Amino acid sequence: MTTATLAALRPVGGDNGRTWHVDPARSTLEFRVDRLWSLVTVQGRFERFQGDVGLTADGRWQFQLAIESGSVNTYARCRDAYLRSPMFLDAARHPVVRFTSTDVVNLGKGRLRVRGRLETARRCILVDFDAEVRADDGEIAVEATLAADQQAAETGSSTVAARRAAPSLIASLRLSERVAVNTPATASRFA
Repeated sequence: MTTATLAALRPVGGDNGRTWHVDPARSTLEFRVDRLWSLVTVQGRFERFQGDVGLTADGRWQFQLAIESGSVNTYARCRDAYLRSPMFLDAARHPVVRFTSTDVVNLGKGRLRVRGRLETARRCILVDFDAEVRADDGEIAVEATLAADQQAAETGSSTVAARRAAPSLIASLRLSERVAVNTPATASRFA
C-alpha cells in the first residue's frame, strides 16, 4: 500500500471521520513467549477481542483494542488456568486487557508507528510498534508485532531473563466499516 492509498482513506468534506471495526472471525491475536522459565517456548492466542481503528477528519489515526483476558488459549488446560489465575492475568477481577493509542505517526508506504497504553491486571505500560496498513475492497488490514525486546525496553527491564520471558504479541486484524459490532455476553466488560 502506498502513502497515497492511506491518504485516500482520509475523510472528505464535512465528514467527521471514519471508523473500522475488527472482524473477529477473520482476525487473530496471538502471543509467543520464548524460553519461558528458560525451558520452553509457549505460543497461544486470545479467542475473544474487539477493537476499532479510527481516522479523524484531520488525518489522525486512533487504535483501540479490548481483549477478554479469560479467553487466553495455549492449548494446555493447566497452563491456561494458571494464566487466568490471580498469579498472572487475574481474569476474574480484571476481565479486560486494553490497548489505546496515544500517538500515531505515518511513516509512509502503508506503515504507521503506533504508541499507546497497554493496561493489564497489574499495570499500565507504554508500548510502541510499527503497523502495516493495507486497503482492500473497502476494508483495511492491519498487521503488527510488538516484540519482546520492545516491551522490555518500555518497562525498563534490563535483565536478560526478563527480556527472554517477555511475550511478543502478533496481531493480524481485518477491519470493516460494515461489520456489525457483536456484543458478547461480556459486552459490559468491553465498555
